[in-house]
Amino acid sequence: MRQATPLTPQQILEATAAHFGAPVLKLTAPGGRSRTSFRAYFADRTVIVSQRKDSDQAAVERRVLTALAGQTDRVPQHLGSVGGLLFQSDVGPDRLNWVIHTLSPQDRPALAAQAIDALIEIHLAATRAGLDSGLPTRSIRTYPDDDLVLAAQGLAVQMRHDGPRFDPALLSPLFRAPPARFVKWDCRAGNAGIDPAGRLRWFDFEDARLAQGPEDFGWLIADETWPLDMGLMLDMVSARLTPEVTRAPQAFARYLEEFTTLQAIRRIRLIFSEAKRRGWSDRATILKLDQVGTNPHMGEKLAVNAAAVARRNPSTASLSPVLDLAAEVFRKVRRP
Repeated sequence: MRQATPLTPQQILEATAAHFGAPVLKLTAPGGRSRTSFRAYFADRTVIVSQRKDSDQAAVERRVLTALAGQTDRVPQHLGSVGGLLFQSDVGPDRLNWVIHTLSPQDRPALAAQAIDALIEIHLAATRAGLDSGLPTRSIRTYPDDDLVLAAQGLAVQMRHDGPRFDPALLSPLFRAPPARFVKWDCRAGNAGIDPAGRLRWFDFEDARLAQGPEDFGWLIADETWPLDMGLMLDMVSARLTPEVTRAPQAFARYLEEFTTLQAIRRIRLIFSEAKRRGWSDRATILKLDQVGTNPHMGEKLAVNAAAVARRNPSTASLSPVLDLAAEVFRKVRRP
């Protein structure tokens, strides 16, 4: 990892104005001051300015956006780079995580389908662009819970579950296969924007890497802010597994279910950790600022959904009681 020297907001404003040759009217931080992306306002448009924490991330994002240019319009346009800054087109002020909650339950599946279809379009475009090789095979950044198996085992200890133990050897062979497909990674709904015409695009590609392929859908489905049922989402993905997407739809679907279960556990662990550190939050604040869903309603729904998905496969069935216990913890917080 090569750390980039952080710039002050004033330096970012000045560098952006110099790059585009026009004054920046104002600079805002849509995700809060702790984030590394800003929205620059010009007289005729807005532009997203990203300052990644290390130059390796910036290089990955620049390569991905450049390669996908002309292949798909489901991603931002790369508008240039200078120093540690990367400029992208603004895909819209409305994030998917917020918009999906403004819709009626019967209208949500159509938007969810667009999110899935956009990811499939990006994956196919990445293959055409040669991005199925040469990218990192794991995150450039290191997270304490980055290992899904350790997260699952950690939640079992945390919930003091003394039943049958989770055996990672039973998981799909894809968990042990060499990474060979482009994935965006970090496909939580807050990382997709919707423009005024209703077109959905995914952004933030600094963590793009090689993996097995289904992971992006698992990230979306196991997002604690996502209101749609996990089973419905898995069925929607499975219905789109054409030969162009995968030549092994059954293996793809099994891995996706297992990954979604483990990803949900990783998110639950993160929710507990963040709630302990910062306390519980209301849903509106979480959605507006794209924060970790430290809300007991969100946590309970995620745990209940994940428990049902865990029961779909013998490899993850032992995790269902652990998730049931986690749901009960959230329930007690919700109703003390």
